[in-house]
Amino acid sequence: MQVDIQGAVRIVGLAMEPGWDWSVGAMEQFCASAGWEIIDRSSRGSATLRTNLRVGRPESDVYGNPRSTNLISTYVSDVGDPDLPGLSE
Repeated sequence: MQVDIQGAVRIVGLAMEPGWDWSVGAMEQFCASAGWEIIDRSSRGSATLRTNLRVGRPESDVYGNPRSTNLISTYVSDVGDPDLPGLSE
């Protein structure tokens, strides 16, 4: 299993910095700061990003509307540990 905890913490820290307005136009600035790349974008505000996280699927999905980003979903590990509570249920 590959887990990029340091990369995930770095991205969370970056996202928590003041000054982000999370507008769709700010996505390029966030990606440049994070070292990520926009690989697909829709006119409805969603996008697919290529991350630099060290995992098997270095992608992130962005959900929003034409004005703002509402959610960024990013893989920070390849697989879950089946022995962790809640994963085997």
